Amino acid sequence: MATEHHSELRTRILLDQLNQARGALGHYRRMLARSMCWGLLCMLVLLVLGYTKWLPMAALALPFAVIFLVVQYAYYTHLVTYGRACVAELESKINADLGETLLISESLEAKKSGPLGAPHFLGISGSNLTSLFNIMPLHYLIICVALFIAGVMRTQFILKQADLRPVERFGDLYAPLLLIWALIHIIYLIWYFVQGEEERNLLAAIRKQYQSKGE
Repeated sequence: MATEHHSELRTRILLDQLNQARGALGHYRRMLARSMCWGLLCMLVLLVLGYTKWLPMAALALPFAVIFLVVQYAYYTHLVTYGRACVAELESKINADLGETLLISESLEAKKSGPLGAPHFLGISGSNLTSLFNIMPLHYLIICVALFIAGVMRTQFILKQADLRPVERFGDLYAPLLLIWALIHIIYLIWYFVQGEEERNLLAAIRKQYQSKGE
C-alpha cells in the first residue's frame, strides 16, 4: 500500500512539473513570436526613416538593430530548446513509470521542428528546412539579412554626402565598428549552434537532473 501511494504521489508530482514545463515552453514560444513581430516593425520603421529627408541617420542604426534582433531571436530559440528538453525528459519519465507511451507531444514536436540535439542554426536544420512549420523563422531571418544589406547601402550613401554625413570621426569609424560587431556575433552564433556542443551539454545536464537515483 505504501509503495502504491508513493508511486501515485511521484506520478502526480511529475505531472505537475510537466504542466509547469509546458507552460514555460508556451511562454518562451510567445516571447519568440513577439520578438519577431516587434523586431520586424522596428526594422521597417528604421528603414523608412532612413530613406526620408527628416531622419536619414536612422539608416546608420538599422544594421546594428538587425544584429541585436537576430541575437535576441537566437536567445529565445535557445529558451525554446531548453523548454522542449524539460518537457521531453518529463514525458519520457512518466511514460516509463506508466509502462506505456501516453504522452507524445515532444515526439510530435521532433517530427515538426527536428529532434533535440541535432545540429541546427537558429532552429533551422536540414531535417526541417522544407517544413511549412518553419517557414516563418526562415522568412524572418531572410528579411533580417535583406534589411541589414539595405541599411548598409543607405548608410554608405549618407556617409558620402557632405550635408548628411555625421561627425567626421564617427563616419570614419562606422564601417570598422559595424564589421567587427557583426563578425563577433555571427561567429559566436555559428560556433554555438552549428557545432552544438554547448547545447548538447545543456540537454545532457537536463537529462541527468531528471534521472532517478541509481539510473
